[in-house]
Amino acid sequence: MSIFRLVNSVQEYPWGSKTAIPGFLGISNAAEKPQAELWMGAHPKAPSKVVTPEGIVSLIDHIKKNPEGVLGRKVAKTFGQSIPFLFKVLAAEEPLSIQAHPSKSQAEEGFHRENLQGIPLDAFQRNYRDSNHKPEILCALESFWALRGFRPFDEIIKNFRAIGGDYHLSLLDSLDKHRDPDSLKIFYKSILSMDPEELNRMIQMAGELRGDAGNWIRRLKSKYPGDPGVLAPLYLNLVKLKTGEALFLKAGVLHAYLEGTGVELMANSDNVLRGGLTKKHVDIPELLKTLDYHGASVQICKPEASGRGTEIYLTPVPDFQLARIRLDGEGEFPVPDTLEILLCTAGEIIIQWDGGSLPVAKGQSLLVEARTEKYHLRGKGTLFRAAAP
Repeated sequence: MSIFRLVNSVQEYPWGSKTAIPGFLGISNAAEKPQAELWMGAHPKAPSKVVTPEGIVSLIDHIKKNPEGVLGRKVAKTFGQSIPFLFKVLAAEEPLSIQAHPSKSQAEEGFHRENLQGIPLDAFQRNYRDSNHKPEILCALESFWALRGFRPFDEIIKNFRAIGGDYHLSLLDSLDKHRDPDSLKIFYKSILSMDPEELNRMIQMAGELRGDAGNWIRRLKSKYPGDPGVLAPLYLNLVKLKTGEALFLKAGVLHAYLEGTGVELMANSDNVLRGGLTKKHVDIPELLKTLDYHGASVQICKPEASGRGTEIYLTPVPDFQLARIRLDGEGEFPVPDTLEILLCTAGEIIIQWDGGSLPVAKGQSLLVEARTEKYHLRGKGTLFRAAAP
């Protein structure tokens, strides 16, 4: 056999939905705990399990038995005996923290620095838990709200002038005059370090705004009163994704997922630098060093057709590639010497290969080893495919 069913772990975080992932998996949640993420991959924190004829084994151990056969020669050589990505279903009922992820060089430097400082990997104040970057893409399975990247300068200036008050006008005048990354960095830093009384006054006035930005400011204020991140809808792009639309996040892009369910694919890293809307560790100086301060409108990532009902979400990273397969009938799919994880998000499909066949339905996932030459799909449904390009 070279294709196996996976058993995956669910992560329970306070911002998670009590219904979305249980409904997706077709299981109960009698305890009504918030279920935030379904993990598929070989992350040491919660590796998937592989259902083999000999029994259920950890995906990490399964890879060790035959790295090239499972991962493919190129992946095994480039990334070692590990899957270079982590595949998730993310279900947000409450907003996640405002955050950004470091570049590869920033992660390597930060990880080395914190190791020399003797900070334990699981310490609350640890920023860099590994030496890898963490680009990611999120594709909406339903309407999905997010904040992504600094708005264009015109929009930032317009939004803050609409609040009123004269205590922040000098900063806006400087931003309006220069309109460059340095002035935006100074402006953003001033918000994060603002006097609490002035900040609360600004939040109060921002909460009176109409429209989507005002609605989210009021919602964020109710959960995180006095947090500068409450003002984020004024300076970050507020996005509502439609089903099938995606956001790609490269290093240094400030963002926050607000509400909705989607599939997420990222490099295999746990490095997060937070800037607000959280009770977790916030390191403003470190965050400010990593950010991209080029204000611009957000670019929605839409899939490009690739034949056989396959659509690919193109991303400029070597760690992963996300594709969507919408099947109504049957088709044959080659496997180009790289591991794949297939996740069914709708319908029922039969997968056949030289060695066996398996049914897969909504909420179920499969490991396709690189040594699989090709597989045949039959049925009606939707699969998301995570692979190394």
